[in-house]
Amino acid sequence: MLSLHRHTLEVPRSAYTPTTAALAPELGRMYAAQCRQQTAEGGAQLREITRALVRRLKGDGLQPERVIVAIKTAIARYGDGVDRPSLASDGEEEPTAHVVYRNVFDCLLATYFDAAAD
Repeated sequence: MLSLHRHTLEVPRSAYTPTTAALAPELGRMYAAQCRQQTAEGGAQLREITRALVRRLKGDGLQPERVIVAIKTAIARYGDGVDRPSLASDGEEEPTAHVVYRNVFDCLLATYFDAAAD
């Protein structure tokens, strides 16, 4: 319906400040390190970074599918040459990378949809 009344869209404000730590590069580097050699300590650090980044993106108003794309982009951009991660396996990819990404993806979903985390 055509209207001459102006509607303003509410755009969520980003919580970014100059002192906000850049989590995407840290996530990409830790993901690549875990793909090279999985360790319990590295896995715990990767989960913490994933949780922090998901909370920040959710707080900025991103929908879950956009958060997934942002996480995959961070890994591909900062992951020291690792390919864009996927849950689909063609049998040719490194099995470790598939396991590491499955862990990141599970953590992402649990963090995004955990009501207690808000």
